[in-house]
Amino acid sequence: MFDRTDYPYSETLVREAIQNSLDAQLEKDQPVQINFTFYEEAIGSRREYFEKLMEYRDSLGLVIPEEWDNDKIKWLIVEDFNTTGLLGSLEDRKDSDFWNYWLNFGISSKDGTKRGSKGIGRVTFLIASRIQTVIGITSRFKAEKAICGMAVLGVDTNNEFLKSTHAHFAKDINGNIFELHDSDEHYSSIKNSFCFEDYEDGFESGLGLLIPYPHTELSTEVILAAAIENFAPAVLSNNLEIKVDGRVLNKDNIFSIAPTVSDHLNDKAIKNDVVRFLNYINDVLNDDSTTELKFYSIKKNSIKDYPKKNVISKLQNLISFGGSIKLKLSFPIYKNGIKDFVSLKVLIGPSSQTSPTPIDKFFREGMSIPNVKTKTPGDLDLIILAEEGELARYLNLCEGKAHLDFLESQEVKLALKKHGYDQGITLRRYIKNIQTELRILMTPDVPKEDPTVFDKYFSKAKKKRPGRGTITGINTPIDIPPRKVSPVQVSELHNGLKISAEKKFTEWPVNFETIITYSDGTRSPSWNIHDFSFDKLNLNYQQCELSYVDNKVLVKGFSSETIISITGFDPNRELDIKIINQNA
Repeated sequence: MFDRTDYPYSETLVREAIQNSLDAQLEKDQPVQINFTFYEEAIGSRREYFEKLMEYRDSLGLVIPEEWDNDKIKWLIVEDFNTTGLLGSLEDRKDSDFWNYWLNFGISSKDGTKRGSKGIGRVTFLIASRIQTVIGITSRFKAEKAICGMAVLGVDTNNEFLKSTHAHFAKDINGNIFELHDSDEHYSSIKNSFCFEDYEDGFESGLGLLIPYPHTELSTEVILAAAIENFAPAVLSNNLEIKVDGRVLNKDNIFSIAPTVSDHLNDKAIKNDVVRFLNYINDVLNDDSTTELKFYSIKKNSIKDYPKKNVISKLQNLISFGGSIKLKLSFPIYKNGIKDFVSLKVLIGPSSQTSPTPIDKFFREGMSIPNVKTKTPGDLDLIILAEEGELARYLNLCEGKAHLDFLESQEVKLALKKHGYDQGITLRRYIKNIQTELRILMTPDVPKEDPTVFDKYFSKAKKKRPGRGTITGINTPIDIPPRKVSPVQVSELHNGLKISAEKKFTEWPVNFETIITYSDGTRSPSWNIHDFSFDKLNLNYQQCELSYVDNKVLVKGFSSETIISITGFDPNRELDIKIINQNA
């Protein structure tokens, strides 16, 4: 989840940092400001903050950065302004956002009103540090200051007492919480030693995080690219301003900065023409010339079966002549028995001739949800925005903790029920399918070929129709061969599949190929490396030879006693499995 080829942890860090800050926005009429600043200095007096930590890491055989031995320290400061800071009681652990962040792992504050849940974020910041450490300094809305920190360590098996795998930056233990370093001198020492900004000028509250020895993959260009790809609507609507090593990114200069960091963009379609992508975002944010399509139910195919064909025909014509269209897609949402209409902002246009794939992005409250896209985008670019409101709250509850997709887990179903959403996951399925249905709706029907069109111009030889049960009209009974029995049967596991022998088959051993993809509603669903990799799945087999490449598994010497199980797939997605018998 945190470091995949399609989603590196550097991007996860930027997403988590920005979404947490946007959730804590103070003045809604002014942008949230976030600074990412890298430092490298002689360690000097800063050594006292990490010396005991490094000694303990060394005793456990954990990696010590080579810079430490050379009396150097590198660090990254991530801090926000125009935010509330990290709130909650410092004396009571229950229902405290402060202690939820530093202590209460597994407890989420997610209620649909915010982008995050304080679960993934802290882990992401720890992973960004080569010594899995982070220190936070917060100035809270009522001028109250607090400092805490966390380091993840290994298990100490040489100690006779139980020790936690987590260490905290605090003065002492105080019941079920910590007694914090709370003196003005200590606060000033941390702030000045690590170059935190001063909250006494301008906005007086916010949160700053110190990430010591950040991974080398993190750079100014990588952070700017991730911010543009994942938060372009928030920047262009003047809700977000970012500064990376003094380089400012805002609505006034995003068009000039984006091309300079495009090589670091993750999405290939956006990388190919980032200015085109930003123009789309700007256009869809503007409400002028928008056509509303209103749907009174969320039944399957209700979008592609939109009844006002003349409206659709005009929109199709605009696209066919190279133009883009803007839609306001309205549909009902039911909460606590009350029906209301919500909407999505949509832009559709023909994709670039030079782009390898069309642009396909879904944003909720200015933040991208990367895996919400269609597998068959055709030749149309599509941007969808879900802005603040009831729909955004619903979708937030449907997202996993990493905010990469809309899920259908039991946890999601219970959360939707708890918050009064009467449609449950039905609305989620409707929205998840919108990108596919909109593309079908906006693609004109191609007339089917008529094989009789030339019949009146040319004469054709008439064939004698064969009689029933005969071949070419000769009264010879057809010898129909018995149906071949498949040598294997496939059964479903919770997050995978099992292949075992078919009892009626007798001609062992056999060789066959298994092709696995995620179902997408088509006859021949496609696969790419971002779906799954067998290197990261669990393959268990006996009494056969097995090899794999891409999404294909080649099995040799399969016998009546052989059993193969493959698990580790996404349990929320249906598998499409094809068996090709090599012995046939």
